[in-house]
Amino acid sequence: MAKSSIARNLRCHRSILGALALVGVVCATPAQAQTNAPEPAGAGAAPADAVPTESPLLEATPQATAAEPIPPKQLSMKPPPGPREIMKFAFAWSMGFATGDLHDFVSEPSYRGFDLTFLWPVYRSLYIGPSLATNHFYEEKPRETYERGTSAVTAKLYRYTDYWNTSLVTRYYFREPTSFIRPYGSLRLGVAALSTTTFAADFTDQDNPVGFSLSPEVGALLRISKPVSLSVAYTYNFSTASIERFDKLSFGALQFGLSIEFPPN
Repeated sequence: MAKSSIARNLRCHRSILGALALVGVVCATPAQAQTNAPEPAGAGAAPADAVPTESPLLEATPQATAAEPIPPKQLSMKPPPGPREIMKFAFAWSMGFATGDLHDFVSEPSYRGFDLTFLWPVYRSLYIGPSLATNHFYEEKPRETYERGTSAVTAKLYRYTDYWNTSLVTRYYFREPTSFIRPYGSLRLGVAALSTTTFAADFTDQDNPVGFSLSPEVGALLRISKPVSLSVAYTYNFSTASIERFDKLSFGALQFGLSIEFPPN
């Protein structure tokens, strides 16, 4: 009796398990059928030659090239401006050497002379300014006869020649303002006043002519400090001022002095 009830329970369990298995098979079959459904006849893979390798749109669109690097904007590296030309004040001692007819009248060199010049820059190294110059010649001659017109006197002669010149100077400096040596060339145009005196015993003869003056000049500046330079120059002075003893005055002058910049550069 007990064995038959156990057997009956086992058969019941097997029936339940079989029913559950049948339900699982029925539920899984539609999904598998949908997954393993055969493809339609026309849905096969297209042949390899029918598949376009590139899109027409891509062919029509030009290929983008690599952008060239844009160089950075180059900054203009201008050199700093050089030292500017500024006003110059020059003072020089002048030693004159008479030439031509003046040498026949007063042959001794003049150690009493000076030259004063103010110069302003007008264009780069070109300067213009006024100048005042003077030279004083003196000579003492032994006893001789001096004639003037219808008069004559024999005695020891003393001759003086005073030269004053006011002119406009045009000067051009070469090289840079900071150079140790700066050569230059000048031309002076102005008016010269001349005074000549001859003493012979109690006889005195004087003349005071005035004439046009022309004086070319060459020289150089030797820089010794920032605002100060030594100056060396040679000037040839020519004037139409004349007296009975000589026609037109001419003499050379060797000058040594200082050139001062103001204000300092």
